[in-house]
Amino acid sequence: MRADRHPVSACHALYPHFLLSLSAQPGRCSSVPRIIHRALLERLLRLPEVGRFLKDFRTLTGLQLHLLDEFGTPVSAEDARPPLCMAMQSDAAGRRVCQRAWTKLLRRDTDQPSACACDAGLNEVSVPLQVGGQTVGFLVFAGFRHGPIDGPPLRRARHLIGRAGVASIAKRHRRLLAASPALDPASAEALSRIVAAMGRHLAHLAVPQLMNESRPLSAVAHRARRHLRAHGLSGRCDLADVSRACGVSPAHLSRVFHQSTGLTISEYLARFRVEHATELLRRRRGTVAEIAFASGFQSVSQFNRTFKRIAGCAPTQLDRPAAELSAKTRPASPAPCRGG
Repeated sequence: MRADRHPVSACHALYPHFLLSLSAQPGRCSSVPRIIHRALLERLLRLPEVGRFLKDFRTLTGLQLHLLDEFGTPVSAEDARPPLCMAMQSDAAGRRVCQRAWTKLLRRDTDQPSACACDAGLNEVSVPLQVGGQTVGFLVFAGFRHGPIDGPPLRRARHLIGRAGVASIAKRHRRLLAASPALDPASAEALSRIVAAMGRHLAHLAVPQLMNESRPLSAVAHRARRHLRAHGLSGRCDLADVSRACGVSPAHLSRVFHQSTGLTISEYLARFRVEHATELLRRRRGTVAEIAFASGFQSVSQFNRTFKRIAGCAPTQLDRPAAELSAKTRPASPAPCRGG
């Protein structure tokens, strides 16, 4: 796991001024896509297998695995924090330390886990949840300590929280730290990989939610989806083509389609083509090159690149056990070759 050059403390609560500062950063999504993303995360959280994983994680580790949206707001109301984190949040200076820490921990510029060591002696790990190339949320486990609670690490933590002005917990610090769950570095590393695998699985579970053909759409988005599924395999079918077919401007179609589905036109088309190609590959209906062109791709290299990004494996690896998750990319709809 990556460690920040200047480790800081991070607890589990975020505040409105912090959320506003995040939303103003370049690359952050607008408010409407955020609503779509949060609704998607809430649906995922209601899936039984996701609930079981979160419960099992806490049973095995003593830590709560938090599902946060792209701005760091908890999707679940449950918030079981270690005593030291709660003490930090009860102090104004402690809250400022936590705010700085979340800015570092919740990174949207990478698809890899991020880790921070805590000013107060705790550790936290964040795993981005990416769907369609966008970070829509984070899986976070935090509030655990490494190793002993005395010696240089304890003195360093006391110095840092004292320098930050968190004087209210100085006398209780060692007791609060001892009450926090213990996890050695190797175990934390292993857990980060397990959570990252769960994050990839959640991304696969999210695709049917986004592409579900029974989902109610605006009239324009519905016409666009029908056009994409009717003509998306025959070659070029870009935003300009679809907007002409729908009788609206490209800018209007792009905005309405994204607001309705959570996907761009190009991403929906790419996933529809991969869905079609997956069916042909599983039925062995031709060579990779033949299937690529039959699915609307302009070249084999484009097909291979897009297929691996969406399905998580190369087309030639589809039948291997590790690629079984790629079946999750198929939307709950009629046969993929049929128009919408």
